Amino acid sequence: MSHQPFETWMFTKETLTSEQSHALTEHLNSCETCQQVESAWLEIHQQLKRVPAITPNPGFSLRWQDRLAERRHERQRRRAWVMFAFTLSGALMMLALLALRAIEMLSSPGRIVLIIAYQILNLIWLVKEVQTSLNSFIKIAISLIPWPAWFGLIGVFILVAVLWFIVVTKITHPRRIEL
Repeated sequence: MSHQPFETWMFTKETLTSEQSHALTEHLNSCETCQQVESAWLEIHQQLKRVPAITPNPGFSLRWQDRLAERRHERQRRRAWVMFAFTLSGALMMLALLALRAIEMLSSPGRIVLIIAYQILNLIWLVKEVQTSLNSFIKIAISLIPWPAWFGLIGVFILVAVLWFIVVTKITHPRRIEL
């Protein structure tokens, strides 16, 4: 014999319609299995009502918040150590490559002086070229872009700078959850 929907009706907290209630009562009168299920359910329900609710120990939420803050701090510290390890390993690799290059160059001191002089002259030339290019670009930009557009560009630049500052501040200063 099928015990549905009667089993569902016995366990529901919703109020049954009069037809459902009547059908359930008739089924319970004729079905011994459902009678046993209902009496067991009512007994369990009564026992659950008699058991007092368990409350957490005093200060539980404060201890939980402290542990949460400690875990976050520990996670942040681990990330910092990992970042430090990657940075250190990269620096050590670069230092090793530089050391190999220096050993090669030390075989000829005159060559070192020539290389340094060449690099300094290259740097001076690069700075002059960048300066000339920027001057040309600025002259062209000033003549092509109308003054109101310059104010708009400056406003956009300021807005982006402020948004960048807000994002960096939120990332570097996380808020603590208070309950």
